[in-house]
This record gives sequence, C-alpha cells and structure tokens, in this order.
Amino acid sequence: MLFRSRIREVRKTFVIISSVLLCLLGGEHAAAAAPPSTFQERMVEWTIESRKTYADPFNDIDVDVIFTKDGQSWRVPTFWRGSEQWTVRFAPPTPGTYEYHLESTDKNNPDLNGHQGRVTITAYAGTNALLKHGAPRVSRNRRYFEQADGTPFYWLGDTWWSGLSTRLSWEDFQKLTADRQKKGFTVVQLVAGLVPDEEVCPIDPGCQNEGGPVWDFEFKDINPKFFDYADRRVEHLVNSGIVPAIVGGWRPVLEQIGSVKLKKHWRYIIARYGCYPVFWIAGGEIFDPPEALAQGSTWSQFDKHPGSWTDVAQYIRARSEEHTSELQSH
Repeated sequence: MLFRSRIREVRKTFVIISSVLLCLLGGEHAAAAAPPSTFQERMVEWTIESRKTYADPFNDIDVDVIFTKDGQSWRVPTFWRGSEQWTVRFAPPTPGTYEYHLESTDKNNPDLNGHQGRVTITAYAGTNALLKHGAPRVSRNRRYFEQADGTPFYWLGDTWWSGLSTRLSWEDFQKLTADRQKKGFTVVQLVAGLVPDEEVCPIDPGCQNEGGPVWDFEFKDINPKFFDYADRRVEHLVNSGIVPAIVGGWRPVLEQIGSVKLKKHWRYIIARYGCYPVFWIAGGEIFDPPEALAQGSTWSQFDKHPGSWTDVAQYIRARSEEHTSELQSH
C-alpha cells in the first residue's frame, strides 16, 4: 500500500495505524496544571511542571491527562519536555466541553495528580482540508482510506526517510513540501529519528537535527530538543495539506534498545503527534514470524527476537485506541 521512492529487495512488514485528532503537549506551570485558556479551537495544549525533581524524569515517571465527556474518557499521554516539565496535546473527536484531571506513576507528587478542570474546544474554522474533514483512517469496508467525516482519502506518498534531520535543511524541507503539494502528493513518510541502517543512530547526521541527536548516545534518554525542531516540519506538512506517515524506527533499533525502550519511544511519538492527522508505521523492513516459523529461517538476521515487533505494534495500537476508541470501534 505504500508508495516509495526506492525499492529494496528485502521482505518488509509495515504496520500502519491511522490516528484520530487526539494529542498531548503542554503549556502553563503545573502548579496550576491548567490550559492557558478555557476556550480553544480544535485542540488544546499546555505544559505541566513538577516542583519535585527526578534523577531521570524521562524514565522514572509517566504523566497522563484524562479527558471525559458524556460518560466517555480519553487517556492522553504527555511527552517529556525536558527538566521537570511534561506537555499535553488534545484534539477531541468532537467539539465541546471536556473535563480533565492528571494522573502520574508517582502518586505522591501533588503537581502531577489531580488538578481537575474543564476546557471548551470549538470546531476547526479554517480551510485546511485535512483539519476540516478529520484524520485519515481505514474505511468501514476496509477497502480504502477515508477521513473522519467519510471523505475518501487517496494515498499518493513520497518517502523522506531522513526528513526530520539536517540531512534535509529546513529551507529545503519547505521547498520540497511546496513541490510535492503542487504535484498532488497527499502523504510523506518520515522516520522519527531512528532512520534506516545506512546510518548509525544516534551518532550519524541522519539521526540528528538542529536540536541534537534523537536519543543520547547511550540510548538512555530521548532528546526533547530534537522533537522541538521536528515539530515545525510535521506542522508544516499538515498546514500544506500533506499527511505525515511517521515511522517509529528501522529494523536494527530493536537490537540496539530492546522492545521496552522502543515502546517508550513510541509513547513519546504518540503523545507528541497524535493530535495531528497522521499515520503510524511501526517499523521499516521488519520481519516478525511466529517463533516456530523463525527456527531455521533464512531470515535469521531478523529472527533474533521473534514476536517483539508484533508486541511493539500491539502497544502502538493499544496506546492509540486508549484515547481514540470512540472513533476506532468499527
């Protein structure tokens, strides 16, 4: 189903999961732990700050914001902003007034738990077709893509594997986007930092941008500054009417960091970009047969961790559906 600018003679499995307009990010200090305004258009975001410090905040604690409306709830993960800050972005399936409260894995931190409030999010009033018609998804008959309101969506995709890195300058990114928009492309595939194995991540330039490498060189912590610069590229595509198809990472990353850290990587991506119309692609050139089939396979280089990529893909779906189940139930 993917349109690619280059073909590899390697068996590939791409798991594609469409997201609904639901996101997370941050804005005001968490002492208040409240959005900057009670009225927002399409989405709301704010930053929550903890007065308690952590030795390793990215790995030591997770923070979610629970939104509720009409008896339904959406658990929206936040993403670590750096230091003791976490940001939430939420773009609901329908406009209206939503109540919310905070929950974190550190139940003893009053800044990151509780803080009940409400926010009114109005419908999008602009002209961007992606935002007017809603995020793309698989149609009910499973035969084509459509947007949230049923408008058919035609996938004509281009591939910029290192498009979030300085392999492609910000100026050239804008030029390339304008060219693809003019030619009618609707999707651009990008890798969230952990690019194909022609480059060694996170050391090589394809895994870095103006904010530095996507992860530290020991794969201990993700680098929020990398994603600060990636943000404007993702937003620019959406503003140009092109859907980002975000690949979490390439096959070797599982060997580098393991499935637990890869899930942390994906939690971060979902929290950061789930509020945009995007596609999730679990991995590139991945091969994950059942363990019984993997034994003796000629694809032994792929079979070191049978089941792990499936586990990661199931995690992506679960995290997405946790706060999009109302629109994904079909």
